[in-house]
Amino acid sequence: MPRRRAALVLASLLALTSRARADYWTDQQNEKLRQIEYAFDHYTPPDWFDGARITGTPDPRTAEASVAVCASTLERFTSIFPSVDATIRQQARAQALQRRYDTLVPRCRALAAAVKPYVADAQTRAAQAAKDEEAERERTRRRYAFLADLPQDTKNAITDLAHLADPALDGPIGFSEKAADASATRAALAPLRALCARHAPIADPHRFLDAKAIWEHPQTICALPDRADALIADGQRATIAAGFGSYADGVLASAQKYLDGETSGVADDMQRMILEPTSWTAELDKLYAPRFAAIHQAVPASFYAPLFAKNDALKAKIDQDGVTNVFTPPAFHDRAAEAVARKAWAKALPGIKVIAIGAISKTWDVFDEKTWVKSDATYDYYRVNKGKNKYKRGWALIRIPGRPYCQAREWIVHRVYNGPIQIDALGGDGMFMKCD
Repeated sequence: MPRRRAALVLASLLALTSRARADYWTDQQNEKLRQIEYAFDHYTPPDWFDGARITGTPDPRTAEASVAVCASTLERFTSIFPSVDATIRQQARAQALQRRYDTLVPRCRALAAAVKPYVADAQTRAAQAAKDEEAERERTRRRYAFLADLPQDTKNAITDLAHLADPALDGPIGFSEKAADASATRAALAPLRALCARHAPIADPHRFLDAKAIWEHPQTICALPDRADALIADGQRATIAAGFGSYADGVLASAQKYLDGETSGVADDMQRMILEPTSWTAELDKLYAPRFAAIHQAVPASFYAPLFAKNDALKAKIDQDGVTNVFTPPAFHDRAAEAVARKAWAKALPGIKVIAIGAISKTWDVFDEKTWVKSDATYDYYRVNKGKNKYKRGWALIRIPGRPYCQAREWIVHRVYNGPIQIDALGGDGMFMKCD
């Protein structure tokens, strides 16, 4: 009985093994067919080929690539299908793949036959176009060779005005504010007028231009003598505007740090900009109006506008700080040092009121003075005046006439050894806060 049971188990295992092998073999055959199907399913015939001829104007490289893709799809079939079992090749799925292959073969051959002359013709046309372009360039170079022989000062003047004449061209974005430079440029350009007239008509060879090189733009060059006054004025205005723009960018960057809470103090100049825009504009006019007048122009109406772009937000932040921040008096006092700071503030800001003041330390910060004497191959030698320089820092709560709220500002005094106390620095940044 045990032997009979063992035989039955063995037979069952053999049957399972046989079925597993059959399933594995079937999976292999199906995978081969799947790979061929994938290649056919993912092949897209070019829409510029109707099966017999090219109907569009594809790029030659695209056309050649299309032939390669078609051939690759066929190769996928020819490299796999022969290894499929003969019995499987007779089944419907495999036969459908055979028909797809048979249909695609003549189309791929026709595509290759059409693309070959198409590419050859395109290459011929491209080569001829290159020759024509070079010939045109050479004719242009000969036509405007007179520009290459201009005096150096005339070439310099042309380069200086290139970007102003056409922003697409390379060149300076501004122009010197000096009257002598403007006169020299006008004089250097003067000979161009007669020279260009002798070679008229002047026209830019637009098809072959280097978009950024002034020397490829003879029409622009020959127009410069008549445009010089306007271009120079534009360039001088741009030079002044660029300088003011850099200043405004710096101010607004500092303003944004204050708005973002990265800094708590507001510089004097910025306070005037925010709280006294009219008088601050008048101060700016003292600097910029003479520069515009020197180039015979008025300050543009909106010239200062970018500087005041954040004023509303800044004023709101000052109003917030002025009613929430509270001054914490320093813990120490030095009457003599504080008196020096008071006097310095009274001179710097007439009408100022010092509401509270104090020092942040009881003692002086002491520093040695080192004076270089000589050096040798090994050392530098200094004379040391030990403890010569002494400094003391403090803070004060002040009220400036015409400004809302009070401000906390730093002060620093200095003395040599135990000599008279002098002001070293008054903080230019004020932190707005309550006055009580």
